[in-house]
Amino acid sequence: MTRSRVFQPYALWGVNRIWQDFEVVGGSNYLPAIRRAWNRTPKSEYNEVRVDLELVPEPDNPYDVRAISVRYQGLVVGYFPKETTLDWWPVVARVASTGLTAAAPGRIWYQNSAGFETGSVRLGLGEPDLSLPLNDPPSQPHNLLPSGNVVQVTKEADHFDVLADYVPPSGAGALYVTLHKEEIVSARSRRVVAEVRLDGERVGELTKATSEKFLPAIEHNTDRGLGTAVRAAIKGSGIAAELTIRAAKAHELDDAALDGPAVRLPSLPPYDPNAQYRVPNAYGQTTTAVRARSIREEKQAFGRGANVGHDAEARMPSTPRVKIQPTLAQPPRSQPASHSAPPLRSPEPNHAPASPRAAPVARPPLPPQPVSETLPLVPYGASSCGKAPLPVAKSRKNSKGIGRALGLAAATFFAAFALGILISGLGSPGGGAVAWLLGVPVAIAVGIWSRQAASVSAEENQDPGDRWKGP
Repeated sequence: MTRSRVFQPYALWGVNRIWQDFEVVGGSNYLPAIRRAWNRTPKSEYNEVRVDLELVPEPDNPYDVRAISVRYQGLVVGYFPKETTLDWWPVVARVASTGLTAAAPGRIWYQNSAGFETGSVRLGLGEPDLSLPLNDPPSQPHNLLPSGNVVQVTKEADHFDVLADYVPPSGAGALYVTLHKEEIVSARSRRVVAEVRLDGERVGELTKATSEKFLPAIEHNTDRGLGTAVRAAIKGSGIAAELTIRAAKAHELDDAALDGPAVRLPSLPPYDPNAQYRVPNAYGQTTTAVRARSIREEKQAFGRGANVGHDAEARMPSTPRVKIQPTLAQPPRSQPASHSAPPLRSPEPNHAPASPRAAPVARPPLPPQPVSETLPLVPYGASSCGKAPLPVAKSRKNSKGIGRALGLAAATFFAAFALGILISGLGSPGGGAVAWLLGVPVAIAVGIWSRQAASVSAEENQDPGDRWKGP
C-alpha cells in the first residue's frame, strides 16, 4: 500500500480565475473523482463548478517520468498534456521539492445522462515563467496584497544595474517587491509617491496618480507594523528591463485583506534553469483524509454481513467426500414359493480395510407373487425391440379392436345406403343421393371412434408392469 501525503497548497502566480482555458487530458478515466468534486461544490449557471486544483509532479510515474497530475482533494482528475509538461515541470517540481503542492483555479464540468457519465477539467493557468517568484519573500513581517490589474513601474531604467541581475535566461520572470511611502522634494515641487524596492534596493516608483491609490494601504500596513509586498514581473535582456506590478488598489481591498492576519508565502528553493529539483514520489498516492474516507466507503458498500458470512464460511469444516461404488440394482421378480430371494450384502465403506470381510446379513425371503398366465416374464428395463418377445395378449387385443372398428364402419355405411334407397323410393331422388354421400364420412368417423375406444379399453386392462415395456 502506498504511503499517503498531506498536501499544503501553494497558489501559483499569474493565474486567471475568471476564465480557465487550459484543458486537462484523461478526465474520462477519473470520473469518480470528477463526480465527487462536482457533487460537493455549488454549481454555476453552466452546470460547472469552480474549485482550486492541485498540480502534483510524479517522477515515479511508470508511463512518463515528467507526468503532472491534476487532483481534487488528493484524487486524480486528469493529467497535463504531454506536450506541456516540459514547460510546467520546473514550476511544479520547484514547489514539490519543499513539501508543498502547486495549486491553480480550475473549472470542472460533469454530466450524467441515462447512466452515461462524461466530464472535463480545465485550469486557469498563466505563463510558466511568471508563476513563481525568482527571489525569496521579504525577511521582515509583511502583508502580501491580493493580485489585481497590471501597473507599470516608472524610472526603472535608472536602476538597470540592479534589475540586470534578476533577468532570467528566458527573458521573463516573477519577483517579490515591496512598496514604501516616499516623499520626494525638489527645487520646484514636493510630492509623495509609492517607491518600489527589490530586496531592499530601489528599482523605481509609481506615478503620482497611481501612488495615491496604493498609499492608503501602505500606511494602514505600516500602522500595523507590517510591510507591504506585491507581485511583480520583469521582462528584459542584457541591455534593458521593464518592471510591472500586479496588486489590488486600496479601494479594492476587503476587510480580510486589511485587518486579517499577515499573508506571507513560504520560501522556495533557488531558481534552477535546469530544473534539478528533488521531487518526492507521488504516483498513486492520496491524502490521509481521502484514504480514510475510501476505506470507510468500502466498508459501507460491502456491509458488515458480507464480512461475517465470509468468515463463517472459512471456519466451516470441509465435508468429506465419499467414493460411491456403482452397484447393479435387482428389480422385484415374481418367484415360486419354494425359492427364496438371495441374501443381500451390506455395503462396505471405502475407507474400511480389505480384510477381514464383514459377514453377509441374511434378509427374509420375499413372499411368492402370482404368475400371469397370459404375459411372459420380461426382465426389468428390457425393451420390446431387444430380445424380449412382444406380449401375445396385447397383439390379440389390438387385432380385435381393429376388426370391431371395421365392422361398425361397414354397418354404418350399409345403413346409410338403405336409407338413401328408402328416401328415393318415396319420391325424393335428391334426398337419397344426399343420404348416400353422407353415409361415407359418417361410416369413416364411426370406424375411427371405435378404434380409439378399443385402444383406451386395451390400455385400461393392461398390466401396469407392461406399460414400461414400450409399444
